[in-house]
Amino acid sequence: MLPESETRNLITNKEIKKLREFMTKTLDSTDDKGQPDLEKIIYNATYNMGEGAIEIAGLAFQEQVKLEMLEDTYRKKRADVYNATMRSRMEWTPTAEGVRTMVDGDIEISELKLKMEKQRQYVEFLRECQETVRKYPMNAASLIKVATFGKEIGKII
Repeated sequence: MLPESETRNLITNKEIKKLREFMTKTLDSTDDKGQPDLEKIIYNATYNMGEGAIEIAGLAFQEQVKLEMLEDTYRKKRADVYNATMRSRMEWTPTAEGVRTMVDGDIEISELKLKMEKQRQYVEFLRECQETVRKYPMNAASLIKVATFGKEIGKII
């Protein structure tokens, strides 16, 4: 579980907030009393899921492109720092591992690597959202079968 400060950061991210508000509005499946509403679940499964899937897919694609741009910038910057390190005159001869450590320790490289990892996690989160949206109709179908069976036998399970 994320610390509270990290959770607050996620909620203030405008894209996640926008997606959260959209999905909350689009996929609300409760009645006025907060109980599951099968009619809303059916409606969501048949109408809203496609719209939700399109929204998430577009955002996932956009964020994947950002990740690829960060990775490209990271590779180029890493190569520049590596070349500068190899060309510099040092009082000692660095090993390949020593040069890698020096390159990885560069402030800009470290910041880019952190941004890249956060972006990678965000893209993974969006992919998981896509998978959840994809499975929603199957889950809704199961709920409907259970509710229908419960009504047929006179018991709601």
